[in-house]
Amino acid sequence: MISYRKLWEKVEKKGWSQYSLINDFGINAATLQKLKRNEYVRTATIDRFCELLDCQPADLMDLIEETDDEISKALHYAETKEY
Repeated sequence: MISYRKLWEKVEKKGWSQYSLINDFGINAATLQKLKRNEYVRTATIDRFCELLDCQPADLMDLIEETDDEISKALHYAETKEY
C-alpha cells in the first residue's frame, strides 16, 4: 500500500490548508480525499505536488507492508490532520 504521510507532512510544514490546495493551487477536492485515504491517484497529481513542493515522488510517499496495523496507522495519521 502507498502511504502519502510524507506528502501531508510537507503540506503541513508549508502551512497550506485544504482550502488553499483547492483554491490557490487547483487541486481537486476529490483527489485530496483519495490522498487522505491512501487511495490511487493519477501520476499527474503526484507530478503537480512535486512541482509545488520542489521535491521528488519518493519525498511524498512510502510503500508500506499491508498489515492491518500499518494500514491503520497510515489512515489514522491522514484522518486526524486538518489541512
